[in-house]
Amino acid sequence: MNDDKFLVDNSVSSNDLSVNVMKTPKTYIWKPKEDISVYELALCLPLISFRGWFDAEYAISELPENCQRHFEEVKEG
Repeated sequence: MNDDKFLVDNSVSSNDLSVNVMKTPKTYIWKPKEDISVYELALCLPLISFRGWFDAEYAISELPENCQRHFEEVKEG
């Protein structure tokens, strides 16, 4: 009887592993610039009026750059 077919390969390659890295969500404050336009305000309004949990970093990154400048990241410490 050939025992080779019963051998189990226990080796693990780096391609077989996935790691979910948990990161602390960033906090932002609404700090509009003096020259904010009505258009920029309209695009930012859904974020500043929402009263639930959402990924602020992602939501702000989806805004055009001219709108992103009205949000300031709160630094820890």
